[in-house]
Amino acid sequence: MADVSKVINDADQWLFGKLGEQSKLTKTDNPAVTVAEIQSKASELEKACKKILSTPKPASAPAPESEKKDSKPKEGERESADASKTAMDVDSAEAPAAEGDKMNVD
Repeated sequence: MADVSKVINDADQWLFGKLGEQSKLTKTDNPAVTVAEIQSKASELEKACKKILSTPKPASAPAPESEKKDSKPKEGERESADASKTAMDVDSAEAPAAEGDKMNVD
C-alpha cells in the first residue's frame, strides 16, 4: 500500500510540475509534456494499482442463526401482509374509463 501511495504522489507532483511549466509557455512553444509521457505515467500508475485491484474482496461473515430466524415473518404476520397486499391491489386497480370519463387534454 505504501508503494502505491508513493507512486501516486510522484505522479501527482510530476503532473502539477508539468502543468506549471506548460502555463509559462507561449502558444507557439513546444509543449512541456507530451501524450507519450502522460501515457507512460498512466501505465506506471496502472501497474502499481493492478495488485490491489486484482485482489478479491474478503468474504463477508454469514449472519448468525438468531438474526436469520427473526427476519422471517411468522405465520400470522405473513397472512395479514398477504391480505393487505390483496386489498391494496383491488383498491388500486381501476376499471377502464368509459367514453364520458375521458380526460380533456386541451
